[in-house]
Amino acid sequence: MYALVREELYTYLEATPPLVEGLLDREVQVQPHGIDLSVGEVYRLQGSGTIGFASATTRLPTGEPIPFDTTGWVHLPPGMYRVRLAERVHLPVHLFAMAWPRSSLLRMGVHVGTALWDAGYSGRGEVSMVVHNPQGIHLQHRARIVQLMFFRLDRSPKQGYAGRYQGEGE
Repeated sequence: MYALVREELYTYLEATPPLVEGLLDREVQVQPHGIDLSVGEVYRLQGSGTIGFASATTRLPTGEPIPFDTTGWVHLPPGMYRVRLAERVHLPVHLFAMAWPRSSLLRMGVHVGTALWDAGYSGRGEVSMVVHNPQGIHLQHRARIVQLMFFRLDRSPKQGYAGRYQGEGE
C-alpha cells in the first residue's frame, strides 16, 4: 500500500469516471499528496440519531439546510454541523481514501470529523464540522475544508464498497 502523489492524481483525474469530478481549479485543489475538497451544503442536525450493530438499525438525524447569503458566505456559531462536499469522488476498487481537515480550520477552532472512504465508493461524501471558536466562523461556499489522500491497495478486493452511502448526494 502506498499514497498517491500529485502526478498520479492527475492521471486518475483523466480517467472515466474521473477520480474526483467538479473541481473548481485543479492547480489549487490538487496537492502533493491529495486533493482538497470543498463545501457544497451545510446542515444543522435536527433530532437524534440511532446506531446499533446492524446497519439496518442506523438512523441518521435529519438536517436543516443553512443557506449561504447572496455573496456565498454563511456565519456558523459554535455547534455541530453536517457538511456535504461539493465534489463527486469515484474510487476504483484498488484505491481507498482518508480525509484530513485543512490545518487552517484547526487553527481557528474548528474540528472536521471524517471517516475512511472504502475502495469502490462513489458519491458526494459528508463530513461533520464542529465549531469550537466562541465567536464562530465565516464559511464560504466551495471553501476547501478537507484534503482527501488516496492509497493504492496491494491487492484489489473482489467487490468494492456496496453500502448504504454508495451514490450519496448525487
